Amino acid sequence: ALFKAKLWIFNTHSEYWSAEMMGKLNAFLAQGGKVIFASGNNIFRAVSYTPYHSLIITSDEIDGQTITELTGAAFKYSGYLTDGNYKVVQSDHWVFNNTDVVNGDLFGIGASGYETDQINRHSKGVITLAVGTNKQGPAYMLIRENKAQGSWLFNTSSVISTWALHQQDVVMQQIFNNLIADALGQ
Repeated sequence: ALFKAKLWIFNTHSEYWSAEMMGKLNAFLAQGGKVIFASGNNIFRAVSYTPYHSLIITSDEIDGQTITELTGAAFKYSGYLTDGNYKVVQSDHWVFNNTDVVNGDLFGIGASGYETDQINRHSKGVITLAVGTNKQGPAYMLIRENKAQGSWLFNTSSVISTWALHQQDVVMQQIFNNLIADALGQ
């Protein structure tokens, strides 16, 4: 049933992942799935399951290249416990349709923060949509689209990004409306 979904959404703190979970994410994207990471510190620590389905959390960090290849960015401690707004850098992307933003506009007050993911040399094929204004370790809001597969992966790269939805930030609300409408073919 999970693979029949059109959209997977990960919210807030998607830190603990098993190899099986990462494989299923890759398979979902390969079949044209759409994914929203409304989260930061994504896929950071390894977990495994015992034969009796107990979850074992290890202290092992998953390497940054693997994380970046899956989500487009990876957690860095430099942004830990900081916050800032998002600053638009790619206003002509469809994710910003009906927002009236232009490059340089700010939105999502305080939504880039706490634990954030940044782009790095392994961030291939991503479009940076907005960057946090945090003085250290800003979140990189990004999207990776695979037109051949019909898939995309959107990442707010911030643990507290959905705070903007709670605060009724109209730009963030419209971004999520655009993503959900696209995923559902509307």
